[in-house]
Amino acid sequence: MLLRRKSRFWRTGLNGINKKISVAVLILAPFAFILNGCGGHAQMDRAAAEVETVTPEPERPEPKHAGEVFENIHNALVRTGRADNLETVQKIVHEFGKHGYAAVDDKNRTDMVNADQVMKFCQAVNAGNPAELTMIAVTDTDGFHQYDIVTENGDIDITSRYYEYNNGQVENRSIVCYPADVWEFTEEGYLIFEGSGYSDEQYALTFSELSEHTALRVKPLDRQCREWNHKYLQLVGYERNNLFLLDWNENDFGDLDFYDLFDAFYESVKKRPTPYTMAEHIDEDAVYQIPEEEFESVIMTYLDIDSRTLRSKTVYDSKSRTYEYRPRGFYDAEYPDIPYPEVVSCRENADGTIELFVNAVYPNENTSKLFSHRVVIRLMEGGGFQYVSNQMPDSAEDEDLWWHTERCRYELK
Repeated sequence: MLLRRKSRFWRTGLNGINKKISVAVLILAPFAFILNGCGGHAQMDRAAAEVETVTPEPERPEPKHAGEVFENIHNALVRTGRADNLETVQKIVHEFGKHGYAAVDDKNRTDMVNADQVMKFCQAVNAGNPAELTMIAVTDTDGFHQYDIVTENGDIDITSRYYEYNNGQVENRSIVCYPADVWEFTEEGYLIFEGSGYSDEQYALTFSELSEHTALRVKPLDRQCREWNHKYLQLVGYERNNLFLLDWNENDFGDLDFYDLFDAFYESVKKRPTPYTMAEHIDEDAVYQIPEEEFESVIMTYLDIDSRTLRSKTVYDSKSRTYEYRPRGFYDAEYPDIPYPEVVSCRENADGTIELFVNAVYPNENTSKLFSHRVVIRLMEGGGFQYVSNQMPDSAEDEDLWWHTERCRYELK
């Protein structure tokens, strides 16, 4: 079912440069968006007590509050020194499941537990029957979102709360209530909903409501696909590079930006953060001369490219045998909320390479398939791999990839 409803307040669509200008608003908004509650509790009529004696039913134990569940499991994991990785997030998700909650992590890196609750709720929405649902989305930053959703006659109302772990306790950081302007269960198995909540503080800052976009995978994903996605796709993703945004192969690298790929590959190859960072002041221009051995070793770990080709597509100084490098700065920064890749299937080719079929999931655009592409990888000895090619569908030419910004290019002085 796809439900789309006009918002109660006019909202300007973020397009092109306007969306990038909105980054400052999005950074400031959450600080003003912390609320104490959603007012308007209904008054309940109290009927007169009957005189006749009624045998009370045995009381059922109340399920633990979500904050208590999170606090207990997180405290235990902190004591073991494993409180900030994907395995920890998965354990927290399953702990919520044991206590009866429908739960997943907010980046959809693990299968949802108690997904049948969500499916039944969606069926109630389609039938126009009254129903209630609580979903948990665990983050990897010591917190979780709780969505309490109520439907009746096809209308859907959502209360969104964010809880954060701090000094051994879980604290409610924000709460907002809104009707669902968009509600869709997609073909790819995602539940997507959007709505706008209002507060005086938020409106004073932005003169608009703050729109929440949520995309949670309900249907399970093949375990092997998850592993491939984590190992091969998320290493690079769609942030500050174009490896998966255009057509290229080992015979024609096209318009690949090798400086962006140097940034993306560096930490994985060198096992440390890159030292080639932007200047401290916005009016300064940081320029580095990176030794050819260092630059080429990083790129050639994940791409089968020869030195001559690489030098022809970069700024190379043969006298000093260095690559001129300028890090991204303020003028080529990207929008902070971007799509993420999800491997949905694969096949092994006759030449031994593996072809991965990938969807770009973009909650901010209310879609679980903004575009799709095919990535071919080559497995190497010792557990390594190389990217062989990327192929975009013909329809990708019509996509507005407004969140991506090409790196500023410079000529060798």
